[in-house]
Amino acid sequence: MSEADEDSLEPCRKAFQERLLDHCRDLEGSTHGGAKHAMVYASIRDIVAKDPDWTMASLRSMPRSAHTVLLTAFSGIGRAVLPVVLRCLASDQPEQRHDAAMVLCIWATRGYLSGADRNAIETARQGSPHREPSVESIIDSALARLRT
Repeated sequence: MSEADEDSLEPCRKAFQERLLDHCRDLEGSTHGGAKHAMVYASIRDIVAKDPDWTMASLRSMPRSAHTVLLTAFSGIGRAVLPVVLRCLASDQPEQRHDAAMVLCIWATRGYLSGADRNAIETARQGSPHREPSVESIIDSALARLRT
């Protein structure tokens, strides 16, 4: 995508971010487990699914409470966003690597990943010049949980 295309998307992405933040605030104000909670969470997941690349790239600019909700929603989308997660895992930005590793760990715990994913995960892991011990530990944990 050209720089001009990126610039033209910026107002849309700001509106997108505001909608996400509004939904996250609504989620905090709803009764957990209630009907409103489920509807608001589904709305968040739908918004995240529309632009998963942008969501992962902007997670750290969100308030901490929204960051956690969005990371959970992102992981709830499932394997459809695996390419995004692998790109973030290979990123030179430690925050993106951490978020990607967290999603992989959630998926591995839920059984969404298998031994067939090991090579792609290892390749993405090696693609980053950064080796933060905390991120490496999370990735190791995810790899240890892979189904065979």
